[in-house]
Amino acid sequence: MKKIMMLLAFMMILVGCQLPVQPPVSGNPKQLDTPIIRVDENGMASFAVFYADTYQYVLNDGEEVTTNESSLQLNEGDTLKVKAIGSTSKNTLDSEWSEVFTYTLNDSITEDNPTDGEELGDVGIEFPWI
Repeated sequence: MKKIMMLLAFMMILVGCQLPVQPPVSGNPKQLDTPIIRVDENGMASFAVFYADTYQYVLNDGEEVTTNESSLQLNEGDTLKVKAIGSTSKNTLDSEWSEVFTYTLNDSITEDNPTDGEELGDVGIEFPWI
């Protein structure tokens, strides 16, 4: 009987001690990077930002929409602006709003046209754990 009571007490302790899914990052919060809208040849806009799980966007001067998706299908003439939403669990702050992007059929990204004709420069990536 003592063994059963000890086992039950041990199990209750284990159930009561839950570890957080992801420990919070210490230090000052970091503002998320401003999204850059890229569109493929089918009108699919993507705007993923490192450490962002949620985004807000405004399509065609409509209402602000919150989503967990980092892409959106556009039609000819659509305008889009996006911002990444910060998270207290990741110690991040909301990004600035992106520039307003107007989609026309010749705005798609191709291998020969990675950024609408602009050359790609050095890309700086920060690794907060280094």
